[in-house]
Amino acid sequence: MANRFKEYLCNLFKRTEHDVVEKTPFYIYKKRTALDYVALFLGIAISLLVIFNLVKITGVGNLFDSGDHIGTVKIYGMVSKDDDVNVYSITKSLEEAFKDPNSKAVVLKINSGGGSPYHSETIYNEIMYLKSKYPEKKLYAVVEDVAASAAYYIASSADEIILSRSSIIGSIGVLMSNYDIRGLADKVGVKDRTLHAGRNKIAYSMFHDVTPEQEAHVNAVLKDLHSHFIQAVKDGRGKRLKDDPDLFTGDYWTGTKAIELGIADRFGDMNTLKRELKIDKVRDYTVTKGSFSEIFSMSASTAGKAFANGVVDSVNEESEMRFR
Repeated sequence: MANRFKEYLCNLFKRTEHDVVEKTPFYIYKKRTALDYVALFLGIAISLLVIFNLVKITGVGNLFDSGDHIGTVKIYGMVSKDDDVNVYSITKSLEEAFKDPNSKAVVLKINSGGGSPYHSETIYNEIMYLKSKYPEKKLYAVVEDVAASAAYYIASSADEIILSRSSIIGSIGVLMSNYDIRGLADKVGVKDRTLHAGRNKIAYSMFHDVTPEQEAHVNAVLKDLHSHFIQAVKDGRGKRLKDDPDLFTGDYWTGTKAIELGIADRFGDMNTLKRELKIDKVRDYTVTKGSFSEIFSMSASTAGKAFANGVVDSVNEESEMRFR
């Protein structure tokens, strides 16, 4: 095997094993294998990662900041552990934006139709903590196309909610999707053989009826989640909320009606804020999946665990309650 490999290398570089070749720089370059270049590339990459993290940890990067700016964190897309708007990414982004002495205000840029009760509640709580820790720094929520349900849950933590006349906002409610597919299953010849212990364990299966008692239980759980949502909005908005019977029914409104109801404050956008605050520079602190900050802060074990969880989640999909 060794001889065959040696013969292969000789043929590759047009040499015989008896040739005597002057070891010029060009010769050394030609004798390098692909593995040499891979190792060189990895060495450079690792060095850059180390330098990046040292700058990040020590805060030396702030020395190169050009001055005052508005810090932004994007709430774009579904609020979910599988998407960019999740507890880890958003709380990390907000912490960086609030603690930077050069950020004179923090803005939540929102364009989301809703999502997870857990993630929205936890992000809301973190915002309340950061606002108390940095009372001198004001938090704005700037709504683009939509801030509904879980996204509005998060937005209600802001000192001011700014939107356009055509923005869609609200939907303060909870929903749990479920389907009865027995008719379809009968047509294609599919039978359910799920085994269970506990009479309510498969109560919400797509192959079984839901009893009145089971339906009442689910409604009680949804009502409890809804009450948490309502209280958070009341705590965040305070006396600005109008006493309207439709406010917490799950309805949504355009910007004009939202201001009338007190679930938003005024019309505007990022340009409006920049003029008001007299700050032109905007810095995006958003950590997203695949961003450098996210990748570099993950250990190998964390990355492996995330991959494994992704595989499991793709195989086992269950009904989820969502703010929508």
